[in-house]
Amino acid sequence: MLCIPDVNGLTPAQAAPAYAAAGWYIAPTKPTDYRNPGSYLGKGWPRWTTRDLAKIGRFWAKHPNAGIALHMGRSGAIAADLDVDILTDDLKPLDEGAIQLSRLGGSVRGHRVFATSEKFVSGKLRNQNGQVVGDVRSGNTVIIAAPTSHTKDGQYRWLTTGPVPNLTNEARAFLTLSQEAGAVGMSLTAVLETWSDNQRPHKLEAMVMLHKKLLRNQSPHDAMREALKVGFCEARIGYVPAAKVVATLRQRWDRSPAEFSRLCVWAADIAQATDLDLLKLRSDRAKGSDSRRYSTKLALP
Repeated sequence: MLCIPDVNGLTPAQAAPAYAAAGWYIAPTKPTDYRNPGSYLGKGWPRWTTRDLAKIGRFWAKHPNAGIALHMGRSGAIAADLDVDILTDDLKPLDEGAIQLSRLGGSVRGHRVFATSEKFVSGKLRNQNGQVVGDVRSGNTVIIAAPTSHTKDGQYRWLTTGPVPNLTNEARAFLTLSQEAGAVGMSLTAVLETWSDNQRPHKLEAMVMLHKKLLRNQSPHDAMREALKVGFCEARIGYVPAAKVVATLRQRWDRSPAEFSRLCVWAADIAQATDLDLLKLRSDRAKGSDSRRYSTKLALP
């Protein structure tokens, strides 16, 4: 069972083996580059993270001031790295995780950590309105852990210790499963980062109206599939941000988060497989509330 050890009052050299004994794969970081897990281990650092107590003891004996990076994916964890000072109501589900603050005073900035064997899209963490509120740390990413020194007048400190809570469905609503776009082009991660233009924001409202209309006669799965298809195709043109499409439609989904993620991957594939000129023609000719004719090369999810 993955746990957060009580490292209060410990030095990094004392805390490092405590994290390893609690189930964490760790990497040492240089005090001058404390956020970089490859600062000692190099570019291939994900292969060299360890929880071998003997190796850890030898390393920190030589570098007693080295920082501690926790390898998320290999350890079976994910973290929401919040970059806001106030926790709004829509972000409160993230506080169900193990909490490590990174600032002094009343700021809520820091990490919310959950146990999970799944890998999610790392990158921007967004609230229900699609605003960036931090970052998702999953797979080959790390968080820096107490008692590593914070160089920006902050301080890493755990508010919770003991077993890391399992990822809740409420927290999953902020995440997207990491899956490669099915041999069509960019991965979903790249799509969400790249398709960020917002030339015609009214198309987002039309997408929501389409979803409402489809729900009258179709299953929730089919209605969401069609709405996401339209949304991602509008995003590829540059009319709406792909991340905003996902954030908006996720609020209208009360079924499995994994199912929603699969639909997103499929919709991104469709958008990439359809001729761009055809997408523009269809979108400019329509009000945005139709399901239009897109590539049918990919099987329905």
